[in-house]
Amino acid sequence: DDGNVKDGDGCTAKCQKNVCGDGVVHLGVEQCDDGNLKDGDGCDSKCKGGVFSCAAWKVAGASKDGEYLVDPDAIGPMKPFKAFCEMDLDGGGWTLVMNLNTSDGNKSTLQHKIWTQKTEFGAFASRWNKDYKSPAAMHVKGKALLLIIRNGNDAENANPVGWRSWNLNGEKKFQDMFDVKMGDGCANKTGGCNGGHAGAGNKQTTGIKSSGQKAKWDTFTGWAQNIYTNSYYGCCGGTQDGFRMSSWYRWANNSNVGLGLQMDNNSFGNYSLEAGSHMSIDSYNNPQRFCSNCGGCKSCPEGNCYGSSTKAAIGSDHYHMHCSVGVSYRYEWYIK
Repeated sequence: DDGNVKDGDGCTAKCQKNVCGDGVVHLGVEQCDDGNLKDGDGCDSKCKGGVFSCAAWKVAGASKDGEYLVDPDAIGPMKPFKAFCEMDLDGGGWTLVMNLNTSDGNKSTLQHKIWTQKTEFGAFASRWNKDYKSPAAMHVKGKALLLIIRNGNDAENANPVGWRSWNLNGEKKFQDMFDVKMGDGCANKTGGCNGGHAGAGNKQTTGIKSSGQKAKWDTFTGWAQNIYTNSYYGCCGGTQDGFRMSSWYRWANNSNVGLGLQMDNNSFGNYSLEAGSHMSIDSYNNPQRFCSNCGGCKSCPEGNCYGSSTKAAIGSDHYHMHCSVGVSYRYEWYIK
């Protein structure tokens, strides 16, 4: 008798010990329990299989954030793996698929393998203080995407600095968003290097699910109506500008917003960033648009200005002509 009449905590509502085959899922121990000890029916004789994601754990009664075993192919050949589940925010049931910590020394720019590698990147044990991509990114499907922003050194259960969620345009895995073709390598055809707003980003969402809370200096939680992935744009410099994730599908030359950013890599220097945010409102009335030579770095008034350039870089001091807002966020991405 554990002093309550709840199932799933090791002692059933009838004061019987939880055992495999009793039809009650012992949370954190069993992945499923269909009331028998047969194999081949979706839940095997060891009560493994059947819990495909954190959403499934939520349905089974789990309510605490933390580590859970998930098995996306049930009793198939893939072994269950540890996943972190966000069980409270925005309805809970969210499976962590990627975390980018902008203070860990690893610079996950556009060309970094974390975006294209089809296996786990990093270690689950260090998922918060290092860049990490979970096996769930390749194997767990969902219909919604959640971003939680915390400070780089926060504990896993710290209050978010900001968050927002979006509805995906169809059921998909997180990795599917980066398996699509990169947008046009010279999409900025309307105005040469700096005069246009053309681009060819891949739209992954159909609008906001929950507006959440804006994180200071961040455009995803502050402005993004949708999420776009994998685009090049602009034709200047030694390399083409581009992004892996952005809150807008097109940008002019050197005008990066989002994550996994690539900017000119030539005699002027390498401007590529892991995370960038540009907060000026220009003549196009776009609150995320990069603004050049607009007087005293007014596009990032909360940061530090160097020279006349007004490129705001979240995370670290990347280049002497950038504005640095002086914060190190971690970007936690979840799917449900």
